[in-house]
Amino acid sequence: MKASLDDTPLPYLEPKCPDASSTVKVNEREKEEVLLALNKLVPKAYPYKENSIWKVEEARPLSSPQTFRPYYNLAKNLCGTGVAKNSWFIKLHFPKISQGVSASTGIMFIAKNSNNEWNVWYTYK
Repeated sequence: MKASLDDTPLPYLEPKCPDASSTVKVNEREKEEVLLALNKLVPKAYPYKENSIWKVEEARPLSSPQTFRPYYNLAKNLCGTGVAKNSWFIKLHFPKISQGVSASTGIMFIAKNSNNEWNVWYTYK
């Protein structure tokens, strides 16, 4: 049975910084791969029944000029420039949660390691 929003905190509210030397350089052409990886990453980052249905609103490198600058700066402050430059910004919408509620939006920072594995390292609420 999946947890509910009131049971436990999200597992990545505290950053789990990857080793910058093991992160793979961001390649914007990997967006399709990123979107596929989210099928495994979102349930880990948002393990509540309210989050079982989700939609990707944005997926782009954190360092992209189109990414809201404070998110890149946050990533840089949390885990350093190397990790921030090699991470993706993911913005999700959870339609089971009322549109006006802040919990209906999820922000994740993810990176790929040298073993070709995608990992969530931070969620922002």
